[in-house]
Amino acid sequence: MDTAAALSALSNMSPAMLESALSSFDPLKPPMEVAQRLKSGANPAMLDAGVEPECIACKQHIKGKVLRCSQCKGVTYCSAPCSKNSWNGTPGKPLTSHKYWCAHNKRHMERLPTTQAMLSQYPWGRQESDGSFNDDLARARYDVLGVANMGFWSVRASNVPHVNRGAEVGAQNPMHTLMQTVYAKFNYTDGTVLLKNKHLSDAEGWKMKKTLIPFRDFALSGTKPPKELKEVLGSWKAWHDWRGLPMESLAPLLMSYPLTVYWLLVNTLKITSPTVGSSDNRVAVHVHLLGAEVELNYLPIFSELALLLPFHDIKLVMFGDCVRTIVSEGKDKPGSLAGLASPSTPVFSYAAPKPSGSGRIEIFLHGSTSLWDENDACSTYGKPNAIVALNGGLGSYAEWIPVVRAAHAERIPFGATDYLEQSAEHSVESIGGFSTSIHISMLRPAPMEKPMERREREKYEVDLNPFARPGQRQIAPVKLPNLVNGFTIAVWKED
Repeated sequence: MDTAAALSALSNMSPAMLESALSSFDPLKPPMEVAQRLKSGANPAMLDAGVEPECIACKQHIKGKVLRCSQCKGVTYCSAPCSKNSWNGTPGKPLTSHKYWCAHNKRHMERLPTTQAMLSQYPWGRQESDGSFNDDLARARYDVLGVANMGFWSVRASNVPHVNRGAEVGAQNPMHTLMQTVYAKFNYTDGTVLLKNKHLSDAEGWKMKKTLIPFRDFALSGTKPPKELKEVLGSWKAWHDWRGLPMESLAPLLMSYPLTVYWLLVNTLKITSPTVGSSDNRVAVHVHLLGAEVELNYLPIFSELALLLPFHDIKLVMFGDCVRTIVSEGKDKPGSLAGLASPSTPVFSYAAPKPSGSGRIEIFLHGSTSLWDENDACSTYGKPNAIVALNGGLGSYAEWIPVVRAAHAERIPFGATDYLEQSAEHSVESIGGFSTSIHISMLRPAPMEKPMERREREKYEVDLNPFARPGQRQIAPVKLPNLVNGFTIAVWKED
């Protein structure tokens, strides 16, 4: 039984039975059991770690035959009536109808072979019967699945992607309320590792065989640093080759984050390149990363940016509610990494070796507020060369409106990622409304501006991220390409 099916069974229990069942329920148990059976030689074809099918219309688990839209193949239904209701949507609200989205879905589904190939190039890239990738299973097979004490792999045990989404999702679906109750037993505060007084070493953080680790400390590990880059890397295979790392390494499941920041800087926004600096002409790049959450669990892997960008001096400032929370907790722990954070004190610094180009990076945590504010951020740290946001959902959260406005008004390059191409395109469509004072007066006073002209909005680009985390996310009713850091968005960039 997969985790979703187990949760479904829990939802049908009486209160007394539910309380008893919750005391022993472990969302990590199913993937661990499958991993153990695979290690014991079980036939992979006889095991499945996908998710229970769900109807996108009624939101119920499908017990019988699974129906898919015959045209786009992008969504699943439990019955013909649900399919018909979904096709028509709510009268007078065309955006609620599948009829409106079907052609777009069909276009997005054309990316599926490419995203599937991104996963299948890896020996651990197992695609389940529903087309999804169970990253918990992959981690279990490498013995790095766990909530705490798993180095860089320590993470919240929940499929709600953002920590502040639990209540909102629960209000929409009672099942998710139950899910949050269950997962609360396995809570892990992003950035907990920063309450210690030193960073994890490569071996402590990655917890994999030496040959599978993308080291940053080459002297300690006795490994050879990668050569100085003379070109932009544009694929996972190219990165593995440059790093001398076998495809067996599970590192891309985490390295997607620093490599996506790299891709946003060198390709989406084109604010720099590996070849623009030299020993006599170092390049300073100042980046604000907004909405940081899981990134706080593995700050040391962002040292990769110093290796990828020779002769660069990178200043990376992280903002977000999780950042504020962990810095606040750190103040109660004298000597902790988070407690030392200040606008003048980085929580992590790294200098790449000379053969790799002597790049440098310093990471700062903004602990005074949860949200990025143009005046506060720029007066405290200086105006950034770029703003980036990973899996941000720009079209879904009102908090992004003043950020988008500021990026345009102050001409700050802004790049982001989203899980689905559809979501990224929705964000682009939303940006036009963000340029006016409508909808944002509740957030802060804003000067009147002319709406962005259509020709300006057309310059916004959405593209597949070659450094997306390999593997389809386990979202049952949606079959569109759906990956962590899946698609890049150029919110604003120089011509």
